[in-house]
Amino acid sequence: MTDKEEPKVFIPEVLPPEKSEESRGYAHNRARAILAGLIIDMLDFVLRGPLGLRLGFPVGSVVGLLLGCYLGLPWKKIIIMGIATGLYCAMPGTFFMPLGTLVALLIGPGWISRRR
Repeated sequence: MTDKEEPKVFIPEVLPPEKSEESRGYAHNRARAILAGLIIDMLDFVLRGPLGLRLGFPVGSVVGLLLGCYLGLPWKKIIIMGIATGLYCAMPGTFFMPLGTLVALLIGPGWISRRR
């Protein structure tokens, strides 16, 4: 009897491509921007009345800075977002207007897609 070698079968190892921040796409950036806008609007609703006049700017600024970091904005835009959020939460009579969500719908994804 003869010894026959069986041919070796090589199975290539295929790995899925790694997902980076840019590959998540436009819809993911838009959803994150809308979520940030909703959080700002809820904060403005909670800080309505005399409480908003006292705590609106400091609390709104801190939340705006944190949301800017969450969205991955550059530092200049994070500071602009913090100041704008603080002013929005401190202004009286804005709790019934969803300006945070509207701004997120209009310009949010454009701000987020331009990375540092």
